[in-house]
Amino acid sequence: PAHVPRSWNEVDVPHCWPTDPRYPYTGPAWYRRTFTVQTAIPNPHARLVFHGVFYRSRVWLNGRLLGEHEGGYTAFEMDATRWIQWKGQNTLAIEVDNSWSTNTLPGARIGPLAEQQVYPWWEYGGIVRPLELVITGPVYTARQRVISTPDLVSGGATINITSYVRNAGNEP
Repeated sequence: PAHVPRSWNEVDVPHCWPTDPRYPYTGPAWYRRTFTVQTAIPNPHARLVFHGVFYRSRVWLNGRLLGEHEGGYTAFEMDATRWIQWKGQNTLAIEVDNSWSTNTLPGARIGPLAEQQVYPWWEYGGIVRPLELVITGPVYTARQRVISTPDLVSGGATINITSYVRNAGNEP
């Protein structure tokens, strides 16, 4: 958090650095943001929700590693409650790596010629979908699924809702 990046450029997130002419690059790259939090919620619970980071990511909050994720097309979240500063400045740092090999997307083919060894693939890299800080009470809806089945004859529908509630607090 004390590091002040003097040579870093500002970008708007969502951002895909290979589409930015300044960064024709494949490999690890960094995003950094400082922010403050104001909430009136008692016993707040904080989650960082990433809707898409391509391809591998590691996330730090205030110098603490929150976790890692692999997979550019899947949303994920990390619990930030323990390390967030409820008063004062927070520093979020995200390392994103769009390198790939035979063990990652898109994979590689085996062949003696260079053009036979890789798929025609664009190396997306970055925080390619929105990222948000979600603050709730300790009991919150972790996820839900809504399935609606229309009845075109009657003009009605059947709606099935499955909700998953999480209690991150100490109270039953």
